[in-house]
Amino acid sequence: MQDPAYVLGHSDREVSRLRNQARFLEPITRGFLEAAGLAQGMTVLDVGSGAGDVAFLAAELVGPTGTIIGVDKVASAVEAAAGVAVIAFSAHLYSLLFLDRILRIGARDASLVVAAAILLGTPFYVAFGGLSDRIGRKPLVLGGCLLAVLTFFPLFHGLTHYANPALQKAMAAAPVTVIAPPGECSFQFDPIGNSSFTNSCDVAKSALTQAGVPYRNEAAPPGSVAWVRIGAGDAATTLESVRENDLPQGAFKSAVDEFGRKLRQRLTEAGYPATHAPAKTNHIMLIVLCTCLISILAMTYGPLGAWLVELFPPRIRYTSLSLPYHLANGWFGAFLPAIAFASFAASGNMYSGLWYPVFIAFLAFLLGALFVPETRPRRHER
Repeated sequence: MQDPAYVLGHSDREVSRLRNQARFLEPITRGFLEAAGLAQGMTVLDVGSGAGDVAFLAAELVGPTGTIIGVDKVASAVEAAAGVAVIAFSAHLYSLLFLDRILRIGARDASLVVAAAILLGTPFYVAFGGLSDRIGRKPLVLGGCLLAVLTFFPLFHGLTHYANPALQKAMAAAPVTVIAPPGECSFQFDPIGNSSFTNSCDVAKSALTQAGVPYRNEAAPPGSVAWVRIGAGDAATTLESVRENDLPQGAFKSAVDEFGRKLRQRLTEAGYPATHAPAKTNHIMLIVLCTCLISILAMTYGPLGAWLVELFPPRIRYTSLSLPYHLANGWFGAFLPAIAFASFAASGNMYSGLWYPVFIAFLAFLLGALFVPETRPRRHER
């Protein structure tokens, strides 16, 4: 996007200066807003809000009872940042949770694997950032989003194969089925951990999800208690779940704990690993696969900062990292763990949580390709 107002250019030195300027001017900006009379409960319209630095300061002054409305012509920055955010959370956070909570290799081993991958993948941030100065920001950011769409499922399947082969073997030999009335099962989306799921279907699915055991769903007559079936044919075993309405007051928690203990025992008997076997884990391949995830993230994140800054005119572009970055990471990215758990619990598919980052990355690719301009630096700024 060529803009005659870009008189100061887009060099790294200039970007750094503008960021420092933003931090330095924050007390002055706050003073102007206070002098303008902003108070609790007011409604404020910020025309030309840019990335929202002034809007965020104003929001603190009007408080929870007030309203801030920001208007700006460049909404496309959020679209690009959202795709990058879900890739970041998938590469850093969800891969760690997947290895630890689902594949059960332990927090220590999972942390070491991801830390090694981050260490190996860090140079790619610099490499892709430099490459974007030559070929442009847009091809790399959108190419990384598309690459995430195409590779996330194969990469996470690979993590399962190399992290916990015993789990993969048990899944094939003794498949687990939850038999429950379809209308009784909730979508267990609980981002702040305050919700309570007390029917028998939710108890069974939550226990299996927390154990990292995938399962299939089978319908049961309305009003019946959910069952868990482990295995198939004559060798299958069953275990009845519990629901709060059938128990005396105060007995539900202990009943859920007892159900979880019995379920873990039945799963172990069916061949599902109760503990991690480090000797059977291929740590080298796990590091390779996680490094692939980090390199995809670097492909998008390396050029992203410069791209967001260059989308805005100089008078406000020092704020152009703020709103897209925090909105994308705070909402699109941070919801990934809660959505992934709820998707796993609802479907029984341990990979179903990946559909969320894949969908957001694909949406970012489409919208970015159609609406976000290229902002490659001019020759004299390289």
